[in-house]
Amino acid sequence: MNLSPSSAVCGLRSWWWRRFCGRPSRRVRWTMSHRAVRVGLARPGLGRRPCLLNLKQYVSLVSHMKAFLLVFFAGGVGSALRYLVQLALQGRVQPAQFPWATFAVNLLGCFLIGLFHALSARLQVSPETRLLLTTGLCGGFTTFSTFCAESLFLFRHGYAVTLACYIGFSVLLGLGAVWAGNAVVRWVPCDGNLL
Repeated sequence: MNLSPSSAVCGLRSWWWRRFCGRPSRRVRWTMSHRAVRVGLARPGLGRRPCLLNLKQYVSLVSHMKAFLLVFFAGGVGSALRYLVQLALQGRVQPAQFPWATFAVNLLGCFLIGLFHALSARLQVSPETRLLLTTGLCGGFTTFSTFCAESLFLFRHGYAVTLACYIGFSVLLGLGAVWAGNAVVRWVPCDGNLL
């Protein structure tokens, strides 16, 4: 199939084309008009059948893509920070069988998400900034899957006391860290728009 480079999405049968146009496209061309975005569908033997994307749907699609890119970028930054923390703590804290790196990043992430939620409510930041900091940065920084995998490792190797301490302290101190992040914003006076 030979498609021109002017096609925005070359023959992809993605969910959003099925959602907005009702049928998959072979060739997609974007043209902007006052009321809608006209998408031309080229089908062999059928000619060109227009599918209208009204302005509200187009704006919704663009805002979803913007949110996706923000979460994508901030999640990558959060994952890189988690890796740096794991490198810094690996093998330096005793006892060695306790997963200190995951424990530390999850507690710090709990504190940060409490802080960001309270700040975003107090300063009335934009939804994009809140999404960038909470879902993106904190979501990439913290790791529940590694917490579960390390808990299973401790269980399989017979570290029952360490496992109980790890799960108990992670949940209790994590809740306390979220509360502490909220409390810091309530106690510290701040005026103006910081973000």
